[in-house]
Amino acid sequence: MEREEFVTIMKLYSPQEANMYKSILETNGIRAYLAGDLITEVFPIGGDVFIELQVPEEDESKAKAILASEFDMDEFEEGINSETNE
Repeated sequence: MEREEFVTIMKLYSPQEANMYKSILETNGIRAYLAGDLITEVFPIGGDVFIELQVPEEDESKAKAILASEFDMDEFEEGINSETNE
């Protein structure tokens, strides 16, 4: 079986922001992976420690287009907050 290659499309310092972008991609049918997210949650030391948002290489351009498109951030955050309050 051939191993799927993932590429980093964004580097983030905030676990919350990284999870938000991951959720947006997954909602649009793109598998996403966060590299380094656990270390930033356990040891929030700042500096050069960041989270890499990664997607399969074949989805790179589609993922970048989705994240570059305009979307209503307030509406997205309201949806996330209502899910966590249920």
